Amino acid sequence: MRTTKKLIVLCLAALMACVSMMPATFSWYAHNEKVVGNYMQYSRSGLPVSGSSSVNVSTIAVDKDGNKTNEDTTVSAVNFADTSTKIQYYKTTIDNTSGSGDIYGDLELSNLLNSAAVKAGITSPVINEKGFDVSKTPVTNDTVRIFFQPTKKWMFWYGERFADADSKVMLRYALGSETKDFEMTQIPDNKVPSSYKDACSEYSNEKAKIYYYDLPSNVDSFFFYNSRYYDDNDENNDYNRTKDIVRIEPGTLYRLTGELEDGGKLKTFDTYFTNNQAACMKYYSEVQLDMGGYIDISLKKTNDNNVDNFSPDYYGTGVTYSSSNTNVATVNSDGLVTAASNISGNSATANITTTITGACGDTITKTTKVTVSKYIEQMPVAQNILVEKGKKVELYWYVINKSGQTGDIASSIFWTY
Repeated sequence: MRTTKKLIVLCLAALMACVSMMPATFSWYAHNEKVVGNYMQYSRSGLPVSGSSSVNVSTIAVDKDGNKTNEDTTVSAVNFADTSTKIQYYKTTIDNTSGSGDIYGDLELSNLLNSAAVKAGITSPVINEKGFDVSKTPVTNDTVRIFFQPTKKWMFWYGERFADADSKVMLRYALGSETKDFEMTQIPDNKVPSSYKDACSEYSNEKAKIYYYDLPSNVDSFFFYNSRYYDDNDENNDYNRTKDIVRIEPGTLYRLTGELEDGGKLKTFDTYFTNNQAACMKYYSEVQLDMGGYIDISLKKTNDNNVDNFSPDYYGTGVTYSSSNTNVATVNSDGLVTAASNISGNSATANITTTITGACGDTITKTTKVTVSKYIEQMPVAQNILVEKGKKVELYWYVINKSGQTGDIASSIFWTY
């Protein structure tokens, strides 16, 4: 029994001795990671950063077990001499010789080959592997397309033919203290489906017209009126316009009923929702990809007329995608963008055009700028490393290269704070 207790005490003492001899703490702040799929992007914003000139940093090549492969020769770049080598290991020692206090900093690579086939990893003191530099920027559309169809007994023209040359379908919107007037665009008659014309059977088909306009998405209100008869100075002007509409519903066709409100002073309208009218609510304005990387920029729509069931990206009868430069990035029919496995120069761009087609044959196009970069200018292997006063950190890490490219995969290895 006494022998067992002695052994336990000796083991604990040995363990404490080992701990006291270990390098200083390595600190990786979890809130510093922004995860996008299997990729991470980094920001130093809000993290503890301190500097000291009394820091000695050196990197040597090691094998997978951490043993030296070139004695104490300092490595200044990540170089793959031939295609047979797929992974290389390194040991970086960060020695805080300052007597003033602890320091934080990053171990980084500059001009790293920006390819999905290149990754960096840490084997000790933490285990982590990551790829880099995939980002996408979804944006809410700054305009919303609305449609208007003057049907049935729209009396704005007091029985006159609506086709009068000086009679135009107008829209006025209010934004803050400003009001602006615009003429709406008519969809060609031969593009209007027969089902839309049937709704106006009491008139000839020439009066079953549909108009559209792209409103700023942040308007306070808007209304429709006829340019020939609406007059701001007319005391009965409400009779010659629709009431104010204060909520924009993308994919909505506004239809007049011809009925009156408030003693004949104000005309009412129907809102007829249809997910077949072309409308775009959000899309990707810009995408950054590594060589051989990919990203899905497809727009989604709901399959029913209940807008509360789903928050769609677009409405319409169909959507297509095309690339301005397939040597930089291609896109398939499902909206999957794939960067080229190699590019000329350090970076290249292509525009992916998304085209939405509506039931009336009108189209909306949105452009996504795709930038493919050959190198990442500055990329952290490990970020916010804590090195305590008078101690050192030994960081073991590696680079995987399956790109087939040889030479300098990263031009330098450096410490920054």
